[in-house]
Amino acid sequence: KFCEDCDIVQFKNALIKASYTHPKLLLEKTQSELDDIGKSVGMRLEYLCKFKAVVLERQQKIEFEQWCQNNGFGKFSQMLMKHGIKSKHELVSKSDSELDELCKKCLIRLGFARSFRTAVQELKEKSEDNKGQKEKESETDVTIEVESISTNKDEEEELQREKLELK
Repeated sequence: KFCEDCDIVQFKNALIKASYTHPKLLLEKTQSELDDIGKSVGMRLEYLCKFKAVVLERQQKIEFEQWCQNNGFGKFSQMLMKHGIKSKHELVSKSDSELDELCKKCLIRLGFARSFRTAVQELKEKSEDNKGQKEKESETDVTIEVESISTNKDEEEELQREKLELK
């Protein structure tokens, strides 16, 4: 069934031979690992893309359902999915008015709606914090690289001076 969903039935035996006998084993893999798996069983790019898309979509769905469960919205996860929300990232991109409309569509009662919006807001803040942290890390990497380049230039200049002194 999983291979049919991914349109990779012709790779079923190769995946089984590579010990991927259950979809759960694939759902724990990163994109890079999925690339390696696909290449190792001989998938061409078009099949590899379909394979990865299905696996990543299922990963996001599981992560989303888990988030809903952890925040007390487990019974609403299916309703949210019916209205096009398939991942936490899709919630983060919604405005407050869009979230209000989504609550109405999903018949989320007022008390739950407040809790839901609060949980989404926390998710947004966490997402922004992660972006900020990544930006700081990349700035640090650039600073280190610039310092490394300056150090290399200083060393080259010192070497040139020593060569001149020897001459």
